[in-house]
Amino acid sequence: MKNLAIVIPVFNEEKTIAKVVSDWSQIIEIDQLDLIIVNDGSSDQTLKILEDLKKDTLNLIVINKKNEGHGYAICEGYKYASQNNYQFIFQTDSDDQFFASDFVKLWSRKNDIHEIILGSRASRKDPFIRIFLSKVILRAILSIIFGKYIHDPNTPYRLIQRNFLISFMKINPEKYIAPNLIMSLFAKKIIKVNIKHRERNFGEQKWPIKKLINFGIKLIKDLYFFKILYAYYKTARCN
Repeated sequence: MKNLAIVIPVFNEEKTIAKVVSDWSQIIEIDQLDLIIVNDGSSDQTLKILEDLKKDTLNLIVINKKNEGHGYAICEGYKYASQNNYQFIFQTDSDDQFFASDFVKLWSRKNDIHEIILGSRASRKDPFIRIFLSKVILRAILSIIFGKYIHDPNTPYRLIQRNFLISFMKINPEKYIAPNLIMSLFAKKIIKVNIKHRERNFGEQKWPIKKLINFGIKLIKDLYFFKILYAYYKTARCN
């Protein structure tokens, strides 16, 4: 059993993916790590770059799939990891907004009692509207509906314990637009660790208003659906 799978969904990141692969493939001993990149139907040169990198990166696994969205790509990586006996699963994004050097903060606490360790963006470098929706609106909704306060519930920087991930995958998280957010709600034992965050240099930095509205509507529907099943999940996990 390898210690760690690093799951990274990617879509049209030809300008950053080589650096991201290089940074994350070196964080622990190569024989203890697999880097699982899920290409979500990129239309640029991302897949070609990944195929070239694979020739010289022994621990690189590339999963190529049709474009279905970020949440589906994350879950595809989670499915692979949960089926292949990794002791821990780490998920991050491919936009190079996070620092591989912060990983040690989470990894050093891997043996603490937890289900997930969340890398919380203490100073988030995203457009104001996204920060406001996440820090104010989303936190308020989660507190009111679920009675949970989570500083950065949808953070794409998280270390996951294997048995918990297997349990989480049973609720078919791919049906939710933000599976990591649902994971944070599903978990009972969370550790928070502050991490750094930087501005995005390439790709889509600002979401169009229409995209934000559509995402918000789908997220509210998902949270309502999950709320209906939440009591059942809590009871089932206690048995």
